[in-house]
Formats: sequence, C-alpha cells, structure tokens
Amino acid sequence: MKTAISSLVIILLLTNCAKKECREGNLLSNQINLYFVLPVKVYPAKDTFKIGDTLWIEQEFSDQLANINSGKTYKLANFDFTMGMSIDDLNKPDFATYPNPKIVAFMGRIGGENGNDFIHEYQNNIYRFKAAFIIERKGFYKIGFGGSPREGKGSVSGITTCKNEYYDFDYTVNNKGDNNYEMLQFSVANTFKNYSLDRFNKEGSYCFIVK
Repeated sequence: MKTAISSLVIILLLTNCAKKECREGNLLSNQINLYFVLPVKVYPAKDTFKIGDTLWIEQEFSDQLANINSGKTYKLANFDFTMGMSIDDLNKPDFATYPNPKIVAFMGRIGGENGNDFIHEYQNNIYRFKAAFIIERKGFYKIGFGGSPREGKGSVSGITTCKNEYYDFDYTVNNKGDNNYEMLQFSVANTFKNYSLDRFNKEGSYCFIVK
C-alpha cells in the first residue's frame, strides 16, 4: 500500500513539474513562448550594384536552436525551414515588388510560385542554403526574409510537447550590420521610410541600389 501511494505521489509531482514547464501562448495577443532567430548572410555587403551583378544569399545553422525567451535549447531535426525572400521597390509610393527575380540555387533548392522560396539542405545536424540573386533591373530595393515556419503551434510541429506553446522565427542579416538600414530614409514609400531599426532587423532586411 505504501509503495502504491509513493508511486502516485511521484507521478503527481512529475505531472505538476511538466505543467509548470509549459506556458500558455496566444498568437492573437502576441504571446510567443518559443522565439528563435535565424542568421542570413547577404554579400557582397555594399550599397550599389550594376545590372548583371550577383547578390549572394547564404544560410548555415545548427538544428540546435536557443529559445531567446528562456535560453533553453531545442532540437529541430528535419524541420521545414523554407524561407521566402521578398524584394520591395523603394522608388514606388505604393507597395510594389521586383518581378520575376533570377535566382539560382547552389545548395538546397528553389520553390514557390515566384521562385523565391528557399528550401534548405539538412545534413549532419546542419541546415544549409546558398543561392545567387542575379540582378537584372535598375532601381532602389529592399529585400527581406520570412517563411512558412513563422508563428506556429509548437506541439503540432514537434518542437515541444506543450499543447499551447507557440513559436516564431525572425531572420537577421549579416548579424544586424552591413545591411544599409540608413538608406531607408530615401525611400519614396512612407511605409518603409518609417521602419524602426528593430523591425528592419527582425525582417532580415537589406537595402541596395542598382545603377
């Protein structure tokens, strides 16, 4: 009898501990429990290009990612990190994009209707992607990164067993440096001109001119 009671007490203690480790989240109220930042390298890091130049886009990161909110590390093996790249035209007063970008993958592959979704190669616990964006149009542009894994339920994706924990991903370009944020002040579109540095960095943004 004593053994049975002791076992029950242990089970209850473990259950309570598990509950305490889980946190309630809600996307609508922006309560993101698991917050990860993914690095993106864009190079050469300069502000002016010519037609025919190549802008390289590269990612390499471990499947062990730290939750910025807690410091706890999570293993995301065989996870869908598909990353989309947007290209905004800063010379237009209204929302406009760079049509049909020419992008060639050297590691990983390209997907999506517009050919600007980047699908990583996963090998030896490392995710990798590398592509060349071959510039074919003059103008003033801002690229940014986002993707399908943003704002999801952790228990569905397998990141966590906690039922109501939500996760989000941000992308940081060149370690938040060499991204030409100061060029936004010359944007014709007020939406982008008024971007804060924090928002610019969280969206993995990079500005450049093509002459």
